[in-house]
Amino acid sequence: MRTPNIPSTVILLLLWLCSTFTQSNRVTPGELGGACNSTASCRTRAAECVEGICLCGTRMRHVEQRCVKIAEESSLGEKCQTNIDCRPSEFCSSFFVCMCLGTHADVDTQCLPAVYPGQGGCSDHRQCSKAFPGASCDLFGRCACPEGLFPLRHTCQPDDEDDRSVGDHTCPGTHATLDRGQTIYKP
Repeated sequence: MRTPNIPSTVILLLLWLCSTFTQSNRVTPGELGGACNSTASCRTRAAECVEGICLCGTRMRHVEQRCVKIAEESSLGEKCQTNIDCRPSEFCSSFFVCMCLGTHADVDTQCLPAVYPGQGGCSDHRQCSKAFPGASCDLFGRCACPEGLFPLRHTCQPDDEDDRSVGDHTCPGTHATLDRGQTIYKP
């Protein structure tokens, strides 16, 4: 069997291409994506040494060999490529726009956590209605159920006058029920 006769210039050209290609894809130690021993050995500002590799730190992202701070203000409705482009309460949708997580409500360009009926911590009715449709935030920052319902176990239940034993204990002659340590008052 005869071996093909390849001109030496072709071999030299292939060697040069391979050498150039592999050198251009190597990352220099201390650069982003390169090897490191400690954060001090990372030369890019705001980079950290994580498991032996220089990476951008928390709330930063890698853009053209720099670590760029992710905006602290709301990114709701802004264009994004990945979830890191959005705030922690948001995600990058399939439309490449930051949207509120399912556990949060869109309240005037902010994603605020949903608050369940009977719980405190709301500042807007949308936080309550995210957890239970029709629920609203009362003057004391507590989520209230719609008319005719009362809060029970993170939801709203029908107000049944005949059933005062829904919770763990009932206070006879009152409209109060103790349910798993939470007192529920019914008007």
